[in-house]
Amino acid sequence: MVVHIFKKKGVHLDGAHLPGKIATALFFIFSLLMITFNMKDTLISRVMSISLLISVGIATIYYIRRLWNLLMRDVYENT
Repeated sequence: MVVHIFKKKGVHLDGAHLPGKIATALFFIFSLLMITFNMKDTLISRVMSISLLISVGIATIYYIRRLWNLLMRDVYENT
């Protein structure tokens, strides 16, 4: 729905930003470490999982705020 609105209005979405890049990098690094060293249910695997969830949460909030700002900017420009 949002993509359709942006296409219709001609709004261009930026590429990835730092929070998303950090979350992606942590995902790949932690996944590789957990698989390579067979870290099942260890303290370090829990810490990595929790930090990954936090970074993904921060990135999600960041992108939702940017999307909201784009939508609101478009609404105010058309009034």
